[in-house]
Amino acid sequence: MAGEYDYMSRYIIFANNLWFKYPRSSWILRGLNFRIREGEKVLIMGQSGCGKSTLLHLIAGLYPSFMKGTLHGELSVLGISCRNGLPKLRRYIGILLQNFEQELLGLAVEEEVLLDALNRGFSTEMAFKRCKEILKLLKLENLRTRNSLNLSYGEKQRVVLASILVSNPEILIMDEPFSQIDSESAQILLNEIRRLQNKTILISEHRISKIINYVNRVLVLNRGIIAYDGVPTHNVKMYCEIPKLKINKRLGNNVLIVRNLKCGYTNTPLLYVKAMNVREGEILAITGPNGTGKTTLGMTLAGIIPQIGGEIYKRGRIYYIFQNPANNLIYKTVWDELFNPASKFNSNPHEIVYDLLDAFNLKGKEEQNPLTLSIGEKMRLAIASAIASRPAVIIIDEPTFGQDIQNLIAIMRILHEYSSGAHKFGVIILTHDEDFARKTSCLLYTSDAADELDGVDLGGRRII
Repeated sequence: MAGEYDYMSRYIIFANNLWFKYPRSSWILRGLNFRIREGEKVLIMGQSGCGKSTLLHLIAGLYPSFMKGTLHGELSVLGISCRNGLPKLRRYIGILLQNFEQELLGLAVEEEVLLDALNRGFSTEMAFKRCKEILKLLKLENLRTRNSLNLSYGEKQRVVLASILVSNPEILIMDEPFSQIDSESAQILLNEIRRLQNKTILISEHRISKIINYVNRVLVLNRGIIAYDGVPTHNVKMYCEIPKLKINKRLGNNVLIVRNLKCGYTNTPLLYVKAMNVREGEILAITGPNGTGKTTLGMTLAGIIPQIGGEIYKRGRIYYIFQNPANNLIYKTVWDELFNPASKFNSNPHEIVYDLLDAFNLKGKEEQNPLTLSIGEKMRLAIASAIASRPAVIIIDEPTFGQDIQNLIAIMRILHEYSSGAHKFGVIILTHDEDFARKTSCLLYTSDAADELDGVDLGGRRII
C-alpha cells in the first residue's frame, strides 16, 4: 500500500496545538500537531482512552453539535475549520462510528443506502445505480430487503459502510471497524480499503494485525500526545500479538446447565445447543461468523429473550454485558456504577470498589460521567460493575470491543482470578475472534452454518 501512495500530494488535514477535554475530565488531547496528505491511509492507535475516537470525531466536525467539551488550538479539513464545521464537512467526509447502530434508521437495507445517495443530491437513476454497485461490492445483495435493525452486528456495519460509500466521500473515517466483525466481513472491508486508493482514510483500531499492511502511516497516541508518527515498523506490528494465557483449572460447582436448547426469534430456531455446562472459575468462549446466533444465544441464556425449546438450569443471576456496553451503564458517575451494586451484594463495598477501580485501570475517573468514557473504558466499567453485583454467570458480548492488547489481557486475567476467588462465578465470552478465544478461554464452542454448537477442550474439560 505504501508504495502506491503519492508523497507529493497536497496536505488536506491540519492540526496545530490541538487540545480537547470533556466536561468533568482531564485533557484528552494535549497539544497535537500534525498534517495529513490527500490519499494517505493513516492508522491511529494507542491504549484505550488515549483520545483516538475523540480526535476522529473532531476531524469529522462533530464538535460542538454532537460532543460537549473544551477545544483549544486549530483543526481544519480542506481549509474548513472543524469547529462548527459539520454542515460543510459532511459533503466531504464519511464516518463509520464505533457505535455504528446509531447511523441506522431501521429501514430496509436497500432503502438505507438509497436514502443517503438521494440526500447527497444524486438523481433517482444514479442513486439506484450506485446503490446496486455498492451492495454488490460489500456482498449485501441478498440482504437488500431485510430490516437493517434485524441484522447481525457485522452485517449492520457493512450496511452503514455502504450508505457512506454510495456518496463517494473524499475522506473516510473508520473508528474500530474490525472490532466486531468476522474474518469474511473483515476481508470485504480490507478489499474496499485497497480499492479506494485515491481516498484519504483514517482508521482507529486496536486489533491492528488485519489493517497494518494496508496503511502507509501510523500515528500512535499516548495519554493525549503523539508518541509516534511515521511508517509502520516492526515494533508497531508486534503490538497486535495476544499471548496464550494460563488457563484456570480450579473449577467449582456448576452454575449453568443447558440441555437441548433451541434459541431464535418468533419461534424460528437460529441455534441448537445439545449440552453445555458452565462452572465456577471457568471461562467459556462461543465464537463463529457474524449472524450465526452468538448474541441470540447469550440473550436467551440471560433471559432477555425467551427460549424456543429445551432446558436452562441456572444457580443464581446471569449478568449480560451488551456489545455496546453503554447499554449497561445507568448512573451519573463511574463511582456510582460500581458502588451501588457493590453495596447491595457485598459487606465491604468500599474495598470492593477500590479494588475494581485499580484492577480495571479506572482510577482517577471516579467522578466522570460513564457516557464520556471511551468504548474500551465503558466495557471495562461494565465488567467491573458486573463483578461487583456478584452474579452466578457473566456473559460478555464481544469483550475485545475498544480494548488495546494490554487492557484486553488484563481483563481476561482479572476474570480468571476473580471467577475462581472469593466471588466464584462462571464467564461466557461471545466473540467473532477465534484466536483471542483460543488463547484466553478454558473451552471453545463454535457456531457455524450447521446451526449447532460444537465444543473443543482448550485445557479445561470437554463437556459435550
